[in-house]
Amino acid sequence: MTKTFKHDSVFWIVSLQGAVFGFFMGGFGPSQPLLQQAQGTSGAVAGLHGTALGVSSLIAGLINSRLVHRFGRVGTSWLGMVIFFIGGLTYALAPSPYVSIPHHSSLELASPQ
Repeated sequence: MTKTFKHDSVFWIVSLQGAVFGFFMGGFGPSQPLLQQAQGTSGAVAGLHGTALGVSSLIAGLINSRLVHRFGRVGTSWLGMVIFFIGGLTYALAPSPYVSIPHHSSLELASPQ
């Protein structure tokens, strides 16, 4: 009565995507004072990045199931990784909150739900 579980490649891709996102979220909170200093903003403006994550999480919850039905699990996973990469790169290089906050919210849109 031994049962073995076999995971397909999509499972491993989504698991890796979730691990990268979890690593990013774990480092985001402690990095907010650095972001505040680099952009020369107040703590409230730096905190808006977290608010943007919450709002985009709600949007992602509404649209991700439709994307999976339209593009499939593999296509949606690759789309999420591309959006995450672009959002993360532009977030890291953003000179002002006007650029970094929208790109930071794209990171949550691309997260595995």
